[in-house]
Amino acid sequence: STGTFAGEMKGDTLIAEYTFDAEGMRSVREIVFLRKGANLVEGYGDIRDEGSKVMFKDRSKLTFGDAVVLAKVPCN
Repeated sequence: STGTFAGEMKGDTLIAEYTFDAEGMRSVREIVFLRKGANLVEGYGDIRDEGSKVMFKDRSKLTFGDAVVLAKVPCN
């Protein structure tokens, strides 16, 4: 799938919506990343379907693991 995300930093947490196209359909999913040092680590938790969006049931219960880590890289 390919897409974009847009959101904002709230303290050490990035809360965003990921809009993507996969298998001929457009979807929107809430994503949350926690800043750990210089990296951002994706959060996981229970979700709910709100029609056109998939959202977390309770952001305060998210688990942050090592599956998806965003790291700064130099741009050329």
